[in-house]
Formats: sequence, structure tokens, C-alpha cells
Amino acid sequence: MEKNVFSLNQFSDEAYLLTLIASGDEAAFREIYDRYRNMVFAYAFKICSHQESAEDILLSVFLKIWQHPDASSITNLKAYLQTITRNATFNVLRDRDIEARAYRMISQTKTDEHNETDERILAADIKKIIDDAIKLLPPQQKLVYTLCKEDGLRHDEIAEKLSLSVLTVKTHLKLALRFLKEYLKEHDAACFQAIIFYMLLFY
Repeated sequence: MEKNVFSLNQFSDEAYLLTLIASGDEAAFREIYDRYRNMVFAYAFKICSHQESAEDILLSVFLKIWQHPDASSITNLKAYLQTITRNATFNVLRDRDIEARAYRMISQTKTDEHNETDERILAADIKKIIDDAIKLLPPQQKLVYTLCKEDGLRHDEIAEKLSLSVLTVKTHLKLALRFLKEYLKEHDAACFQAIIFYMLLFY
């Protein structure tokens, strides 16, 4: 009987949880995450047909919930999650197309020693831009990024090393990568495709 009452009151229950999330309550966020993670992942995977991309989209979607300036204003959480999942997935598909075009663009230039020299110079320049961007990351994001991308540690290893949850580690990494991507895009839009391809190779 109590289970039925809870089901009937689920809407008000979620409104309360969203109010708690708006105030920074991690336990409430975890509850919402556990309730909807499978739905979000399945929806993203259905569109993009790629497990790793769907996992990234899952994290991106819940980051939006966590960072929402007023999460308590969300009146239909399921519909909201479906909308932002769809948008995030389409963004991933768009980025895949950019990466594919960048790959073709760079591959077509690899015809002689002169071009290879130019590419090494471009790679060195981009590496410096990325290093400069990494220095601007908040300390915790920078540490997680370094441990993952430079030291090669898995998410669970970083979580254990820093006494964090795996979800927190993934969140820090996602935020770091988002910042780096925006920084690079603003730094030089003309070579953004080359930068994306370079990050695929070396990061």
C-alpha cells in the first residue's frame, strides 16, 4: 500500500528532490541520477548507436541538471531529460561529422616531406595552445584531467586516489574537456577542425 502511495506522489517527490539539487544537495542528485540514468542512456544509444558516446551524453545530460540555475523550476523532469538528451545526441553526431571531415582534410595533405614538416609545426603550436588552456582549469579539474589523459589512470583508479566517487571524477573530466574545447574554438576558429583531430590523436 505504501508503494502505491509513493507512486502517486512521485511528481511532488521529484519536485522536492529538484529543489534540493538547486541548493547543491548531492544525495538528491544521486537519487534522480539513479532513477533516470537507464532511460537517458537507452534514448541516447537509440539515436547514436555508440556505447561510449551514449555514456558521454548520459553524463552531459545530468551535468545540465546539476548546473541548472533553478532546477526546481523543471515541471516535467522526464520530458526535460528526453529533450536535452536528444539535443546532446544530435550535437555529438554533428561533432562526429566535424571530426570525420578534419581527418579527411589532414590526411589529404600528407603527400610529401614538406607537408609532414608543416604538420609537425602545426601539432607543436596546437599542443602549446592546449597546454595553456590546461593551466586555466580549476585545480580539481586540472588534477583529474592530468591523471586521466596524461597519466593514463582509469576513472575508478582516480576516484580511489583522490577519495572521490567515480561520478564526481567523470563530472570533473567532462567539465575540463568542455572548457578545453570552447577555449580552442575561441582561440582560433580557422584551425578548429585540425585541433579537434589533434586532440583525438594525442588526448
